[in-house]
Amino acid sequence: MANSAWADKACYDVQGMTCATCGITVKSAVKKSKGVQEVKASVEKKNAVVQYDGTLTSPQAIKKAIDDVGYKATTQECKNIEG
Repeated sequence: MANSAWADKACYDVQGMTCATCGITVKSAVKKSKGVQEVKASVEKKNAVVQYDGTLTSPQAIKKAIDDVGYKATTQECKNIEG
């Protein structure tokens, strides 16, 4: 269960992930963002779910971290993505 300091959640469709290494790359890049607690990246579903502290980072900064390692992230409603 997430603690209240990590109450924010952002979900993304991630295009370009084709193998397990891609998922690890996305997770590693996002985890480097200050305030990120947990990252789930699914190569099969081509998505990522991120729990973070909204006082330290933003969905836009997380998207940029994914884009900066060569994938195309699109913000999605979390109700449409498991994670």
